[in-house]
Order: sequence, then structure tokens, then C-alpha cells
Amino acid sequence: MTTELNIESIQELLEPITTPLGKHSGEQLVYTDSLNEPVSFNFLGAKGALDGEIDVELFNSKDDKDDSRILFSIATNTQEHELSPAIAYHGDSCWLKYSLEANIKGDGHYSLSELGIGIDANEGLLISSYRRHAPTETLGNAVISDVRTFPLIFSVEDVKSIQPEEALEMETSGKLVANAEFAWGEILASSLSTFSKLLDQGEILDIKLDASLSAQLNVSIEGGFKVVFYRQQGDNNVVRIGVKKSSLYEFDGTINAGIKAQLIDPQNFKTVYTAIVEGFFEAPLNKINQILALVNTDDIPDELKFYINKISDRIGLQDGIDTIEDIKENIEQLQKKITDGIIQAAKAKAELSFAYEYNRLTETQSLAELIVSNAALEHVHGHALAGRILDMTAMVNNDSVKLERFFYQKTTKIEKSYGFNLGFGKWQAMSRNNSSIKYVENQNASGEVKLATIAMRGYKDNYFGEKRDFYISFEAQMPDYSLSRVPSINEFKLGLTLVHQKEGIDINPREVQKLADEFAVWQLAPAGELEDATEKLLTTLDGATDIKIARTITVDHQAFIQLLPLLSEFDIHRLSTSFAAALPTAMRLQVGRATPSLKVKYYQPILASYLNGDFSRPDDLAAYAYQYLKKEGMGKLARKERDWRSAGGSMQFHLGGLAKYHGDIRKELKNLCSGMKMLKQAYTTGLSHEVLDDAFYLFDDMGKSELYTRIFGNFLLSCANEFEELAGTLTCSAVIDYKKDGQVQQLVWGMS
Repeated sequence: MTTELNIESIQELLEPITTPLGKHSGEQLVYTDSLNEPVSFNFLGAKGALDGEIDVELFNSKDDKDDSRILFSIATNTQEHELSPAIAYHGDSCWLKYSLEANIKGDGHYSLSELGIGIDANEGLLISSYRRHAPTETLGNAVISDVRTFPLIFSVEDVKSIQPEEALEMETSGKLVANAEFAWGEILASSLSTFSKLLDQGEILDIKLDASLSAQLNVSIEGGFKVVFYRQQGDNNVVRIGVKKSSLYEFDGTINAGIKAQLIDPQNFKTVYTAIVEGFFEAPLNKINQILALVNTDDIPDELKFYINKISDRIGLQDGIDTIEDIKENIEQLQKKITDGIIQAAKAKAELSFAYEYNRLTETQSLAELIVSNAALEHVHGHALAGRILDMTAMVNNDSVKLERFFYQKTTKIEKSYGFNLGFGKWQAMSRNNSSIKYVENQNASGEVKLATIAMRGYKDNYFGEKRDFYISFEAQMPDYSLSRVPSINEFKLGLTLVHQKEGIDINPREVQKLADEFAVWQLAPAGELEDATEKLLTTLDGATDIKIARTITVDHQAFIQLLPLLSEFDIHRLSTSFAAALPTAMRLQVGRATPSLKVKYYQPILASYLNGDFSRPDDLAAYAYQYLKKEGMGKLARKERDWRSAGGSMQFHLGGLAKYHGDIRKELKNLCSGMKMLKQAYTTGLSHEVLDDAFYLFDDMGKSELYTRIFGNFLLSCANEFEELAGTLTCSAVIDYKKDGQVQQLVWGMS
């Protein structure tokens, strides 16, 4: 049933207005008045009342602006990840929007905090009703008719009564609670330095997991929100529900302010804990427990002695100096740190990822969007009003409740989440070779602006059946609204993610050796000795199929700002060292390229001359390499570099071939440093944020080829090695998905 609003003067004032709605050319706000008496309603066990003023706006032109962004014209260039408006304006109808304030008070049975959204009683809430009319209907009659049959969003029957292309909206401030599912492997990869830094330097940390293991987290988001019930054209049997951002109220101060996550999956936690502890100590959990239970240390079994020595080596204890009691104490302390680290890793992954996506939503887009049948509406209605997204998504099925959007995807399960974002594919480079930067703008009620960028350069290819995908993602977002019309760059938090993915790999000793080299280039294995990494990878992946590997470097704001001075310098020695380490391995050249350290030893001086501009033609580089390597006693390698043009399919691995196929690499590395220098100077002096575009387009080519991502990754890590305090703020890890023995498994890999 609907409600009649008591407005004493409405008939006297409006009935004489016979102008058709479609012909009205005056102000968009056509009528405002006060309710003669409050309208009471029940709200999830609380009492509420509509009182104060009512505003009536008319929309009869595509140029009319709806501040709530519920009704607007569809842009012709709408992107796939941008949702359609709740009501799409067209010239065949006109709309009247009615806006009122409501007050809510809890009763003895419910507190406001238990209502889901946790409405601030001091803020109250705003409600709006959008009613569709024919353009020929007169303004006076339309308004009088609407206020006599006014639908309240708090009544499920009133929500059912709305017609296609009509909507009911509630706007308030408070807390939303959503549920998301993250793969444990990707959670650990994003915070792997939390665990690897506890090991002695140079130790590999490899954690084996069941790939199906996931973490369930409840995520609460505090801020301003809108809940909208609406029907689109043809929606006679379903109602759509959208939960959207609002500028009514937001938390400021940090990127993830007002966003909190809680782990709710203890069973999988125990499994993950066991996997990390066994990978960390390289010992079965039962053997670790036996060591901890030792009382008589005079007669320790040989098997336990083996694990005691291994554990001592990995955590940096000294044989003969540290006693068994010292070892036991260290194990117990590390187990506690691992437990705390797992919980913190899950919370941080969810909070930072949700914050990244949330800050890139505009008010036209939905955090969650569902399509609900008329019959199921009464079961979902209360959850929607209360902002309990997790309860709504838990009701999703194929028939009566469908999840249309969760942020930018159609599921609450988070797949392939690298770096800061939730991994929603719309942010990834969608074409074979793509570069773009764009801004998402939000404004608060005072007109202040908050900006966030979406900036990515990526490349995909298929190299002899091996699918490769590499990209660079540059993050810049404002934690606070800006008082300036043009925000400065130092109002932004900056970050960087570098990702290299590949699949379709054939496992054999040679391929695994190449993989170990790739790991070592990004400091995931010791640069001078690959035997341990090669053996671990071969043991794990031998007989495996469907192998997918993702290596990731993530640099947060603190690390990025601290690294800018070094990244800004076109330091030929440092860059040529990274270039040499990143050179691809090849059987023809194995004698000089077996490890990154060996590559640096023989090739760094050659590449330093090349980057210095001493020569530019591929043949000149090959000739110089011949002379230098021959002088170093590497005659066979020297001749192969000289004769690069006769190398056939492996030509591209030789220095001459690299210079031919990457002829602009010196310029691109200079551009990289120039872009970073531009950011450093702008950040130091407080220049306009518009410099972000120019800087990104200078260094974005680091994501356009495999060689460039290898070099840039090594360069980043080389610069980071200069700062001990950056441990934990820069994360480098690998996740390997594979199928073996009939199970899909994951290997999470890092190095201390």
C-alpha cells in the first residue's frame, strides 16, 4: 500500500498549472513545500518518520541533471565495466523526482548499529521517489496524483508497486558489510615478505597449497551509501537492487580508511598455517612438534638432528653456539609470528584491494547490483535496506536472485588478484598491446574533488605455444578530498605493480633452468647459483600439466617515494647491470649466460658502452661484444655474438638481435628515468597532478615487452636493495598453478 502525503496547499497551488510536463521550460525544481504532519513508518524494528520539506524536480530533457545520478542519458562511449543508469532517460517520457528527509530511532529491540548500515541518527537519511509520466500529462495533476499515492522504500509492497522505469532511493551514511573469497595462494603472495624476511638471507621460501583453498572474509565499508530499487524497461516480474556510493559522507586520511576486513574461515586457516610452517622450516609439522617436545637432548634421533640442522641454517642460528633450547625458543617465536602474519596478510589483502576498487567507483556505479523476482523481494528487501551485502549475495541462485555486479564482476570470488586491486579483469590490458591512463572523479557535497587513476600498459603474445602476458600498473589515488580546483600530485598516494604471467610451459630440465633464471632476475632465487631453485622447481613440477606462472613486484607508496631519487637517475652502471642480468638464456650462449651473476660478469661492460651511446647499430654492438669477450678469454662465446645473423631462430637472443628487435631500448630506459624524475620533482614541489599523465607515458613502455619487464623488475629491486628499511613495503613473489596427481595445486614462492 502507498501513503498519502499531507501537504495543505498543494491542490490550491498546483491544480491551476495546466502546462504539459513535456512543454515545461522553467526551473528543474518545480515545487517545494513542507509536510503538514510527519509520516511514520517502521524500519527493520526501528521507528522512523518523514518530516520537513519535500522537493519536486522535473526531468523532461536529456540535459537535465540528477544529482543522485539515478536518472541520466546513456553515453554512447560507455565502457563495458560501467553500469547502465537505473533509469535511462529518453524523450518518450518525463519523470518527477520527490525528495524528503527521514529520521530514524532505534527501539528497545534493535540498536542502530545492528541495522547493518548502522545509520547515524544525527545524519538521518534522504529518500527519493522517481515517477514516470507521459509528456502530455499536466504538471499540476501529475504532482497531486503522485503525493496521494506515495510509495515508501521501507515497504516491500510499495517497492513491488513501482512501474518499469521508476525507482525508489534511500541515501544515508553508515556501514556496509560484504563477503569476498580470496585464493590463499594470492593472499600469501601479496605479503610474502612478511614471512621470508624472518629467514636467513638468501633462503628460498616455497609454500605448497591446494589451489582450491580460499579465505572467506567479511569486509565492512564505512561511508555514504545509496540503496536503489528500480525497474528497467520490460522489468514486470523483477526488481533491480543497486547499492551505490554517495558523497553524503566519507572517511578521509588513508586509502583504506573506513574499510575493515575480518577472516571468518578457521578450517582453511589451519591448513594454510601447516603449509607455511612446513615450507618455512623445510620440515614436516610432526617433526617440528617432536623437536619442540624434546626433553632429553643427550640422545636425539638422527632424523631429528637432520631437521634441527636444516632449521638452524634457515633461520640463521649458529651450529655449536645455539643450544636446543635456543632453537626451540626460536621455533615457537617464529610460529607465533607466522600465525599473526597469516591473519594480517588476509586482512591487508582484502582491505587494500577493496579500497583500490572502491576509490575507482563513481556514484553512477554499484558496489553490488542484484536482480530479484517479485516473489523473492520480501526476503531480500530488508537485507538491502540494512546494507547487508553478504546476506544478499548469500541468497543468489539461478532463478529468483541473480548477482548482476559485485564491483566490476559477476561473482564475489576474487580471481587472479595481483598488486593492489581485486583482479577484476576490466583493469587489465584487454588488447594485445595496450596503454592507457584515465581518472575516476568523485565529488563531495561541498564540490571538493577526489581523484584516482587507472593506468596500465600491457602486452600479450603466444610464443611457440607459450602464452605470455606482462604489464605494468601505476596506481595514484587521493585519500582525501582536495580543496584545490586542480589537486597537486603530493595529495596522491602512488604505487606500482609489475606482473609477468605465462602458461603452456613444457617441463623439462632445460625449461626449468630457464624458469629458475627468470626467478633469479627478479631476486626470487640467488643470482649466482640456480641449482637449489632448479631442483625445487623440477621436483615440484615434474609430471605436472596446465602450468601457469605469475611473478609480481608490488611497490607501495612509502617505497615508491623513497625509490624515486634512484629511479630518476640514468645510472648507466646500475641500468646496464640490470640489462645484463635480464638477458635471456639460450643454449648457444649458455657458457656466458648460465646465471644472472655470470651474465653481469661478461655482459655488463658491453651494455654499459651501448647505453652510453658509444654505438647504436646492431652489428657495431656485436663487433664490440666480440672484441670484449675474446679479451676476457671467452672466445667461443665471442664468436657466437659476432655471428648473430647466422643464428637462425635464436638470433633474437644475441646482443645483435636484441639491438635489432629492441632498437629503442636506450631511449626507453632514458624515458623511464625521465618519467620518474618528473614525478620526483613534481612531488617535491607540489605541482599539478596533471604531470601524472606525462610521466606515465614516459615509463609505460616498461610493460610492452618481456625483456623490458625483466630489466625494469631487476632495476626496481636493485634500487630497493639500497634501503634496508624498505623490507616489507616492496613485495616480490611468484605463484605457480599446476595440475599433478589429479589435483590442482599452487606453489607460492619468494626469497629472503
